[in-house]
Amino acid sequence: MEKSFCFVSDFLNFQKNFPNDNIKKKLIDIFLDELSDKLHELEGSFANRDIKSFKYLIHHIKGMVANMRFSSLLKEIEKINEITNKELFPDKELFESLLQKLKDIIIYLKNFDI
Repeated sequence: MEKSFCFVSDFLNFQKNFPNDNIKKKLIDIFLDELSDKLHELEGSFANRDIKSFKYLIHHIKGMVANMRFSSLLKEIEKINEITNKELFPDKELFESLLQKLKDIIIYLKNFDI
């Protein structure tokens, strides 16, 4: 898998902040369940140019990523959040880059063995 995202630093940060394996497993499961659903909705709101839904979903995903302590991914989401706060959509390239990084983290976490 090509890494479009620095998993190492973010995941090491996650490991450090949540040393208990049971807690890590539960957090990963919740994150994966919620993120998978939200990504589908996010793609739809971007395609339909529904700024209200898009803003809500970006904000929600930002909170999920912050809870996981994925700091480099959080910086990427904050760029898009700043754009949406102006009632604008990010350009397609920036959106697709973030989308790919979120999909990559899903694949990575699904294959992660605690």
